[in-house]
Amino acid sequence: MQYKFKNGTVVTGELEEILKIAKVFNEEVNLKYYQSSSKSKKLLIKDMDTNHIQNALLLFTRNYFDYKNFEGLSIDKFLDKYIGLVNTETVKNLYQELESRCS
Repeated sequence: MQYKFKNGTVVTGELEEILKIAKVFNEEVNLKYYQSSSKSKKLLIKDMDTNHIQNALLLFTRNYFDYKNFEGLSIDKFLDKYIGLVNTETVKNLYQELESRCS
């Protein structure tokens, strides 16, 4: 992929390389990516297969709602945590991409 930084520098490479260069330039890269656990690399969400996005959402949801994440919480903390999933940046990005593919 190619990415153009604010200073005009154009870099061609994998997403991980571009993110490393962005750190050097102290620049935030506005690319929506997903950290793949199976491939141990970052993937651009817009380039992911639809089934992969669906599976990523399901996996993220399943892991989030694990009992141990909610154990011992007060009622208000439980409710905040429960609705917190939809405010997670990764979930929002995956959801928006999937929604954009609806016909």
